[in-house]
Amino acid sequence: MRSVAWAIAVLLNVALAAAFAPAPFEAATPPSVRTFSVITVALLVAIVVLLALVRFKRLPKWGSRAMRLLCVVLPAIWLLGSLDSGIVSGQELLSLVLISAFAWGNWRQLFAPHA
Repeated sequence: MRSVAWAIAVLLNVALAAAFAPAPFEAATPPSVRTFSVITVALLVAIVVLLALVRFKRLPKWGSRAMRLLCVVLPAIWLLGSLDSGIVSGQELLSLVLISAFAWGNWRQLFAPHA
């Protein structure tokens, strides 16, 4: 069951990164959206790398601190990206809550014992 949870965590991170990946290459995208997209994709790729390292028992000593930092920075970057209009709407607040839960799930998956 732990392997299934790990695979779901990796697939969700890859899918979310793939959703943001095309934004920097679109012609009519504002620079702030491009920057937000590049940072978000980089954070999600780093999370996938750390999840893979822990799965193959190659996580360095600083890996848990790096994952903690990534799981705190991801909702913060999401909030900054939501402030483009100067106010956070209800839908953006809901997405912030969901991305925070997503980051917490990644953090929990990092320390799940793997079979």
